[in-house]
Amino acid sequence: EEIGASSFASNGTRILTTSDSGVELWDSRSGERLEYIAANVRNGVHASPDLRYVAIPKGDGSDVEVRELHGGALRVKLHSSKPVWWATFNHRGTRIATANGAGLIELWNLDGGRIAALQGHDSLSQDVEFSPDDTQLLSASNDRTARLWDIASSTELRRVTHQDEIDAARFDTTGTRFVTASADKVVTLWDTATATPIHAFAHESAVRSVAFNNTLLAGASSSGAIQVWDLASGKEAARFKHTWVPQAVDFDGDRMLSTGLDGRIVVWDVSTSVEAPDRVVLFVCQTLSEGDVQTRNTLHCARGNSPR
Repeated sequence: EEIGASSFASNGTRILTTSDSGVELWDSRSGERLEYIAANVRNGVHASPDLRYVAIPKGDGSDVEVRELHGGALRVKLHSSKPVWWATFNHRGTRIATANGAGLIELWNLDGGRIAALQGHDSLSQDVEFSPDDTQLLSASNDRTARLWDIASSTELRRVTHQDEIDAARFDTTGTRFVTASADKVVTLWDTATATPIHAFAHESAVRSVAFNNTLLAGASSSGAIQVWDLASGKEAARFKHTWVPQAVDFDGDRMLSTGLDGRIVVWDVSTSVEAPDRVVLFVCQTLSEGDVQTRNTLHCARGNSPR
């Protein structure tokens, strides 16, 4: 089954994934499925920090359902004016930010009341994130801009641009930098205070998702490649492959999560596996069975590179 948005949760001990059939919570170490909620999901599902609730943008309308993660009981519906592509909680679990098909960014309380409507994007917005201190929002849009918003005043602070639609944007853990990922094949690292570019990372195709930790940045592109970059040098450190388009990438310390339309949920240990791209591909080929023909063909594995 195709996997859409996904992320680490609960300090990396859990993984939340979405698909056409619903929402699933997994143990990130054992791979055991812990929870499942059947739902018609659009994308951009996220859980509250305490894993009590999950915000689900509905695929058949303009509502976001806030449900209990254990059992799936409905708490409240958030009614937006257009289909919602992304819904995420703040770090205290007291607010939800949504991004809809008209570019509207909305802020809600857990009782379903709309606190703010941030207008400025003139095309679909498919990503929004709270700053680490929950004072700002960062949104990404098909209008080729990403914008920083002040939550208290509901005003736009700064904006940055790409040459094509921006599909993802993320703050670093300090909130002093953020990254944007675009269909123009570039991921750009920015200074939050000034919105000036720090470094641009050129990918081989349109970038669907982006994440970074203290030392590495990862961009998931439509070619199936996840390119990992060293932040200090700006050089590519590794390359990982999905057999079809990856939809999400996330970090928890030295672990990197990737999911894609090939139905794979992969957790990589980048503290030991970050090497030259050719060596990483060789390692993956050596772990595949001869029967996994599609994956072996995608990676161009030589015959005989399989487990003994």
